[in-house]
Amino acid sequence: MTASPTPIADVLEKAAELEALAVRCEAASGPDVCLAKDIFRAVHPDKVPHSVVLEGYGWHEDSAGWWLQTGEDQREPRKTIYPPNWLGSLDVAVTLVPKGCEWRVSDPANADGSKSIFGYPSRCHAYVAGGDREHNYGATPAIALACAALRSAASLAREKGNG
Repeated sequence: MTASPTPIADVLEKAAELEALAVRCEAASGPDVCLAKDIFRAVHPDKVPHSVVLEGYGWHEDSAGWWLQTGEDQREPRKTIYPPNWLGSLDVAVTLVPKGCEWRVSDPANADGSKSIFGYPSRCHAYVAGGDREHNYGATPAIALACAALRSAASLAREKGNG
């Protein structure tokens, strides 16, 4: 039995979603829980609980993530799913890099704080092989790498759609 191919429209829609998230990352000035949740939805759609709440029981969504309310389980803390801190930790941001892709992060600003050869003062630079744009920037190394990784994943999705 072979798996049915993913419709090209779905692949291209996923690529557009990842690219839009990369644009939001590039504009971020620090960790953003709402953006992290949107990234989580895009890269782990199978792990996002579907909010089915009957008489108060089931998965609920709040600003930080998702939590489960059951009649039998009144444990504290509640069973929760929180998106990883992709925009606040370089160690976590690297988990967004597609498998097999090379990556690097650097600070392109000159030592005196003047603009670098890329023209961005005080912005971190990241590169992930496979991205449409060679250079991606962000306010922190984690944000720059998350942006580059999402763009690379979008580019790989487009290649899959054309292949």
